[in-house]
Amino acid sequence: MYFYPFLCVCFAVVGLYGYQTMTAAVARTRPSRGHGIPPGRGPFAVGLADIMSDNSKNGTFTRLYYPTDPPGDEFASENQPLWIPNRKYSDAYSNFIRATGSFSKRIFYWMFGSYRVPAMLHADVNKPPANQTFPVVVFSHGLGAMRTTYTTVCLDIASNGFIVAAVEHRDQSACTSYYLNDVSLTDAEPEYQKEYVDYLRVKDKTDEDFKIRNRQVNQRADECVRALDLLEKINEGEQITNFLGKEFDLSQFKGLLDLEKVSMTGHSFGGATTIQTLEKEPRFKVGVALDAWMYPLEKPMLKTVKQPLLLINTEKFHWPGNIAKMSHLVNPANQTEDRKMITIRGTVHQSQGDFPFLTNSFIGKYAKLQAETNPYVAMNYNNDALIAFLSRQLGIEYDAELDKIFVDGAVNEIIQGSNIHLDPERLAKSSL
Repeated sequence: MYFYPFLCVCFAVVGLYGYQTMTAAVARTRPSRGHGIPPGRGPFAVGLADIMSDNSKNGTFTRLYYPTDPPGDEFASENQPLWIPNRKYSDAYSNFIRATGSFSKRIFYWMFGSYRVPAMLHADVNKPPANQTFPVVVFSHGLGAMRTTYTTVCLDIASNGFIVAAVEHRDQSACTSYYLNDVSLTDAEPEYQKEYVDYLRVKDKTDEDFKIRNRQVNQRADECVRALDLLEKINEGEQITNFLGKEFDLSQFKGLLDLEKVSMTGHSFGGATTIQTLEKEPRFKVGVALDAWMYPLEKPMLKTVKQPLLLINTEKFHWPGNIAKMSHLVNPANQTEDRKMITIRGTVHQSQGDFPFLTNSFIGKYAKLQAETNPYVAMNYNNDALIAFLSRQLGIEYDAELDKIFVDGAVNEIIQGSNIHLDPERLAKSSL
C-alpha cells in the first residue's frame, strides 16, 4: 500500500489548476466510472453483509460474501455498498501511506470514496438443492488494509459457490477498525459509541518490531478461529446478535455451510496469518497464502503445519530471506500435489488486491499498484489457481482446465516455484 508517489502526481495536477479549483472539484466530482471492482466470474451472483457478533474489542467483525440469486429489475445501485465504508476509513488509508495532511486526505477520498462493490447488500442466500451445502473460506487482509480491500478476490471465490468471511483485524495492523462501546445510561435503552482501533506504526528491523508483529499474527489467527466459531454457530441455527443491525436474517444460513470443507487464505500479513491459523486450528483443512510476508512467523512453527498449502507469489515482492522461509513449507524445486508454489510474472504486491482496478494504467504503474501484466489477467490467474487448489484438496467439482496453471511451461505468465533462486548456503542458514 505505497501510494505516496501517486499523491505526488495529484499534487502536481493541483499545482497546475490551483488549490481552490481542485478543492471545489473534490466536493462535486468523482473519478471516471471506467474503473471499478470487477464482479465475480462464477455462476452465482454475490450477496454480502457485515457482521459484528460481539460489541467488544475481542468480538468478531467480518464481511460475509455468499452466493445469491441474480437481482431483479428493481435492483438499484444504492443496494451495492460503498467500497470504503466511511470517511474515517479513507482518512486511515491516507494516514497509513503517510499522507496525513487534510488536503491529501481529500484527494484520496475524491479518488476512491465513491466506488461501490458489485454485490447485493443483504440479499437472500441462494438455496442449493437438497443435501447440498457451500464450502467455507476465511480471508485475512494485509497490513494497513481492512475487510473490503480484497473484494475482487472474495467476490470471485463466492461467485464460484463458496461462503467467504473476510475478517477485519483489530490487532492495530488494519488501517483502522472499530468496535461498539456500551455507553448506555440505563438497561432499558442500549446505546453504543464507535471506538476506533487505529494502525500502529512500528519501527522496522528491531527486536521490538518482531515481538509486535509476532504478537499481532497470533492475535490475527485467534480472530480467524473466532470467525470460524461464529460460522459454526450460524450454521447450527443459533440466534446471533449482529450489533450492526437486525435487518439481515442470519437464520437463513442454517445448515447451508459445509464445515467439513473449510479453508484459510489471505494476502501479505494475511498470508502469514493463513499459515499461523493452519498451525493453530485443524478445522481449517487447506490454505492458500497470497504473497505471504513471512517475517512475523517463528521458524519452528513452520514444520508443524500439516494441511495442504498453496503459495501464490507476485514477481516483484519477494527477496531471498522470504523465499528461504517459505521453503520450509514448500520446496520450490520439488513440489507435491498438496504443497505448491507459483509466481505470476509481471506482477507487484498490490496485484492481488483491489487498488489496481481503481486507477488507470499510468497512475497504477507509477504508484506501483500495477506492473507489466494486465491487472485483470493477473487477478484471473491468481483466483483460478486459488479456486482450483481449494477445490481439488476439498474434493469439490471444478473446471479441470484450470490445472494447467500448475504445469511447468503450460502458461507463459506462471512460474512454477519462485523467480528467486536460493543457493544452498542460504538454505542452510535458514534451516530450522
